[in-house]
Amino acid sequence: MISDIGRKYLRLHLASGVGPIRLRKLLKHFGSIDAVLNASMGELQRVSRVGPKVAEAVFRACEDEAVEHEIKRASECGAHVVCLADDDYPKPLQHIPDPPTCLYVRGGLEPADSLAIAIVGTRRCSHYACEQALRFGELLAGAGFTIVSGFARGVDGYAHEGALRGGGRTIAVLGNGLSEIYPQERADMAERVVESGALISELPMDVAPDSKNFPGRNRASCDC
Repeated sequence: MISDIGRKYLRLHLASGVGPIRLRKLLKHFGSIDAVLNASMGELQRVSRVGPKVAEAVFRACEDEAVEHEIKRASECGAHVVCLADDDYPKPLQHIPDPPTCLYVRGGLEPADSLAIAIVGTRRCSHYACEQALRFGELLAGAGFTIVSGFARGVDGYAHEGALRGGGRTIAVLGNGLSEIYPQERADMAERVVESGALISELPMDVAPDSKNFPGRNRASCDC
């Protein structure tokens, strides 16, 4: 499932070299997503930090094959795609310098999720840290806050577990595509999170876990 304007944003999201900051420059320069997609190679290269390679990637983003494949992969995994211009895109994320162009979502996002608290921490945490992440996750979720974390081992996982125990909502922001659950031992928890909130990622469906993706994941976790 994806909106008509979401398809247009997804085209650029999949274009090589077009990250959130570069997309913002393109939108500011041309005024709309349609104008970006209809621009010539020469017009694209007039934009700051858009060289020949990126201009060609944007110019060729009119091709449907990659977009349709990505939408199909999302559907196969029970996910849908939300773009920056959609009404259900998380409002807090729209105000950071580099909001994700598209989010892949398994589960549901709700307006109430704007009242969210991020609980994140180390993977190799102490027993005390685990207890407190679990405790605060449960108490805050029970009080109506949505608990957002990175689904990693350690503090993150205990925060999600606490939210689930508290009967509240929790959102897990993954550092890989949603076609794979990482860590793998959290597969059961992932299904519980989907029932009580959402798994989300800004990475294309089949992107494997990679440490270089975690810093970007962390900014979305703390601003979702």
